[in-house]
Amino acid sequence: MANTSCIHLWSRTRYPFRSHMCVAHIACACRFALDNPVFVQKRIDDKSLCQRQEVIVVSYVQGLMKRIDDVGEDRVMGYLKESRLFSLILQFGELHWKALDDRSLICFADALSLITLTEDFVTFKKEYCDDEDAKRLAGMEEDDWLDNICEEDDVRRKIRPILDFTRECKRSSRK
Repeated sequence: MANTSCIHLWSRTRYPFRSHMCVAHIACACRFALDNPVFVQKRIDDKSLCQRQEVIVVSYVQGLMKRIDDVGEDRVMGYLKESRLFSLILQFGELHWKALDDRSLICFADALSLITLTEDFVTFKKEYCDDEDAKRLAGMEEDDWLDNICEEDDVRRKIRPILDFTRECKRSSRK
């Protein structure tokens, strides 16, 4: 889904502000979608949500995270943390999963999974996923969007990190 040539070019630049600009754009599109439910509902009604920037930007995150070793985790993760992008993607996915196609849902889950695999996320989980996000993950039922796309083994393997993190949140909430 993501244009990897853009990510490849980005990894070759020496300008860290590009990392910030890209993450800021993605976060802005996600925030816009969360702050404007009427706008999103209109796109759901006319069946165009999956072609909208508010959904497509998550594929940018997915592509970026797939190339994180080339780009440099230190160049990106601080911006992801600062913009609360993990939380924004999680909230949008939770609110609108029924309106998204399987391809978009897998992209959302894969982007979240790839973020959870980074050293920075493992070290600073609370800064990426605050208590409210952890409760949101812990409260997900079996029919929620993450489990809804796990029917195929290859998809389950691909998004296993976010599924494991969800189970971790559920265990923590029971304590």
